[in-house]
Amino acid sequence: MPLLKKIQKEYDKNIRPYIYHVNLADGRSFSFNFKKDNLKHLLGLQYIYDDSWPGGVIYQKIKKGKITMKTLQSFSGYNGIEDRILNFSRIKDLFETNQLIEFDATKLQNCTLKTKFMFFNSTSGETLHLGIAENGSYYPETWFIRTQDKDKYIKDQTVIKINISKEDK
Repeated sequence: MPLLKKIQKEYDKNIRPYIYHVNLADGRSFSFNFKKDNLKHLLGLQYIYDDSWPGGVIYQKIKKGKITMKTLQSFSGYNGIEDRILNFSRIKDLFETNQLIEFDATKLQNCTLKTKFMFFNSTSGETLHLGIAENGSYYPETWFIRTQDKDKYIKDQTVIKINISKEDK
């Protein structure tokens, strides 16, 4: 099975069917879920397909095999998103964490993320990140991996202990 189609199927089976509930140690809480439209940004495809290609269209084109790895590799922006795609199955590792950061984009230069909370998991060679933003409700804004300056989005941020659970939609 082609990789992007495999990612889409795994997304539909193991990530999208749930509502994720996050309880913060300070008493606050929030919930979010993943939608078909979110896959475009989680894979970084906004760097290849502009706003004239909505997330739902991208999702359907992946599902139907119209967008493939070969298609993506022909774009100059592919190298910048390759890690996101090749490691996408690891996104669910972030739901095993017991902490997140309350993300303040002003602590970074030229950061345009709207992320309010960021799940992260650091190992010796890399850090996984999942940013959750809010626009009336919470939604997954971004997913990425950093190997260079791997603590860039974590240092000087407020770390909060959490409990996370999920339920079927």
